[in-house]
Amino acid sequence: MEALSQLGIDLWSVLLYLVNFGFILWVLTRYVYKPLMKYVDERRETIKNNVNEAEELRQTFESKMKEQEERLAAESAEAQEKLTGAKKFAKQEAKGIITDANVQANAIKGGILDEAQAATKARIMAVVQAVLEGGLPEETVKQSVETEWKKLV
Repeated sequence: MEALSQLGIDLWSVLLYLVNFGFILWVLTRYVYKPLMKYVDERRETIKNNVNEAEELRQTFESKMKEQEERLAAESAEAQEKLTGAKKFAKQEAKGIITDANVQANAIKGGILDEAQAATKARIMAVVQAVLEGGLPEETVKQSVETEWKKLV
């Protein structure tokens, strides 16, 4: 013991240092370390719950997006089918309308040509009849044809 006191170490002081250190360690553990660890654990749990909730939301979002894409694809395919059907129907209707229009146009053309030919023939007959009625000289016939043509036209 004397050797320790020669070194400046007092046993009683060392014992007080150990008691003080133990007391400080106990106070820090009870009032600082444990509450701090409790807070860290609670925070860790909160973060874990938030991460799990975010993952669930992401999965839900992805499934909803997939459903939306599938529904959109189905609607697009249905719209494409309807469009194709409408185009076919429109082409058939257009062909029918064009055919009917061509038939009507040909009928109208034929009727107009027939009428024009009949009218021209009637005028020529009238001119010829007017010319042949008298045996007149050529100059007189020419004048008569011109005169009659002008009357008929």
